[in-house]
Amino acid sequence: MPTEPTVEFSAFGTLIPVIVAIIGAIAALLIHHYQVRQEIKMRIATERFERKKEACRRVIETMNALIDFMFRLGQPVNWRIAREIYSELVLVGSPDVISRFNKFMKEYDKSQNDNLILDVWYAMHRDLYGESLPSGSIKFIEPPRSVLDIMQEASPSWSRIMQEGIRGWDDLARIDEKSLSRKIGVAEDLLVRLKATALDEVRREEEKVKLFQRRL
Repeated sequence: MPTEPTVEFSAFGTLIPVIVAIIGAIAALLIHHYQVRQEIKMRIATERFERKKEACRRVIETMNALIDFMFRLGQPVNWRIAREIYSELVLVGSPDVISRFNKFMKEYDKSQNDNLILDVWYAMHRDLYGESLPSGSIKFIEPPRSVLDIMQEASPSWSRIMQEGIRGWDDLARIDEKSLSRKIGVAEDLLVRLKATALDEVRREEEKVKLFQRRL
């Protein structure tokens, strides 16, 4: 009889490591499950952010292209590409971004107000990073004044220039100023300066392409 408690205690003692092992296994399983869930959430959030950032980047590129074309500084925007970019924005952009972009598309060609551009960019930054930048933090980078001036000077003659199939900087960079001046009645001096500007713009575009190719 005196030995029975000892036997029971001994039997219980052998169970302690088993219980501890089971508890440890359950805890490890729960921790692993939690870590996996967190990793999945992080991956989904990262993928969502990257998709949204890419959509915003393409919208900005489209806006820049539209503005350039309005000022005869670039080629027409492919409407099919623009529609696909807008469709992606609808899927990932916030209501504020979509609303401000719609306003830009509706009003910019009439008012040419830079605030319409900046409103979209501020909304995109807020959507991506969850914080509002102070007013005046974002600037719209315009072409050099000399480019805007020569395009303004050439504006009355642009319809005659376009009738010769000249649509952008690449075309302007290849013109024969003398023969084109005689053919369409535009001052040769103006065409010389337009061609020089076009050559500069073609060079700038090539530099931009090379820069971003190196980054890739």
